[in-house]
Amino acid sequence: MNNDIPKTQICFSTENQMVNLILIRMLKPQQVGYFTITNSSKNDKWDNNLVNVLGNEILINIPVSDQDVLNIEKLKEIMLNKLAEKNLIDKQLLWNITGGQRYFVVAAYDLFRDRVGDVICYLEGNKNEITLLRNEEDGIRKLPNITSDIDITIEEAVKLMGFKEGKAEPDCLIKFKKEAPEFRIKKFDPENYLTFFEKFLGEEGLRKFCLQMNRTNDKKDKYLDEFKKLIKENSLDNIWELLGANKFGSFGKVFEFMVGAKIFDIISSTQKHNISEIAISREVTFADKKNSDENNTKFYSIDEFDIAILTRNGKFIVFECKTGNMAGDVAKSHRYSTYAIGGVYGLPVLLVPLTRTEITDLNESRAEDDIKNLKRAINAAKRAQLEDWSIDEIESNLIQKFNLINEENKTEK
Repeated sequence: MNNDIPKTQICFSTENQMVNLILIRMLKPQQVGYFTITNSSKNDKWDNNLVNVLGNEILINIPVSDQDVLNIEKLKEIMLNKLAEKNLIDKQLLWNITGGQRYFVVAAYDLFRDRVGDVICYLEGNKNEITLLRNEEDGIRKLPNITSDIDITIEEAVKLMGFKEGKAEPDCLIKFKKEAPEFRIKKFDPENYLTFFEKFLGEEGLRKFCLQMNRTNDKKDKYLDEFKKLIKENSLDNIWELLGANKFGSFGKVFEFMVGAKIFDIISSTQKHNISEIAISREVTFADKKNSDENNTKFYSIDEFDIAILTRNGKFIVFECKTGNMAGDVAKSHRYSTYAIGGVYGLPVLLVPLTRTEITDLNESRAEDDIKNLKRAINAAKRAQLEDWSIDEIESNLIQKFNLINEENKTEK
């Protein structure tokens, strides 16, 4: 790490604590002073969320009243006094102004300009780069940018926004390491599901058949029997064994796992990527809210992510895999939860078991009974401002969103 970067970092409490976590993990300060508004319940929660992930060892809370921020000159004086109280005033400081409220950002920049030897930094989310400026005797000098790349888990990203996992484990968790991916699997078989995905993508008749499995209960048994026969004929017995007829019920769960297998295959076969974790069927709850039943021991689930991807620079993408209808409130819930956890780095996506051509046909009123509900789901997603992806766009969209690098698509960074 650059020796010009001070070991004492100053940051500001913000709803999107991901930006503070990234800068702390990347720049490895010995201590972190973080300014917060004392009489704000929101700020209290934000602070607790950061402490829950980082602990108290290096964090130094610097409280400021909401009345202190009304005048910038007064705020600057108060900030200097507070830094002196915490024995930080005589240290060279690294000012992280990413995500802070405007008054803190303005005051921090003014103080930075008055203090030779200090560095100011900002995380540019779109470029995944940390911009740094150093105040020197002869003026302000730009330091080399640093690409953000940290060890982070989905569990930590959830905690940063005051959420908690609703289940002990998701159905599948894949943690990518430099040596090889590490699986924690309940019922996930990438090879079998990938084979089924490729067959599903290539055959329109199979897609129609699988969607018919979401019909009413009086016809469901017929389709389940035919589906079981289909996967046996294609030597995909493990799919049925892993799910079991009693857990199956419809095509939805199979679709989740086959998409997860495809995403895993794309990422694991990529020469360069920055994916930290993939989880399938991940529940989140408010950390301080529980159900009223069973002696308050069950957490109250507010959302379940079919597939969640977290990158090593804090980008959080959630896929809602829909084989039928999706209510508008569900779409809005996914959008809220994704942006809450990922902030500006969050992206909620609706993924449907159709090609882009078939989705276009839907919009042109090709309205067979089995896919009418998918049209409603797509419309609900658009109203909630979710992106919608087709199954034949998964690879190209992943390459674009995550800057995946292979020989065939290598570009200059």
